[in-house]
Amino acid sequence: MSCSRVGVGRMVRLYASAVSCGGVKRAWRDRLGQVFAADLRSLALLRVALGLIVICDVALRARDLSAFYSDSGVLSRAAYLQRVGEGWSW
Repeated sequence: MSCSRVGVGRMVRLYASAVSCGGVKRAWRDRLGQVFAADLRSLALLRVALGLIVICDVALRARDLSAFYSDSGVLSRAAYLQRVGEGWSW
């Protein structure tokens, strides 16, 4: 029961400070800014981790470049032209 009183008291103080400092809207904006704020260090760490994942993915895919992008790979240009023809196919 004392926890609910503390919560209500805190909300009353928040409302009172909002009214005296210029409005409820600014108080809610400040409170939401505190709740959903992100630390710049954690964002930097996220960017570094995503960069490393992309670099590792490109390195793993680079092993199969000749299989997918050369005539000795999965489908040569000659076989493709034989099957599809030389014109556009829609």
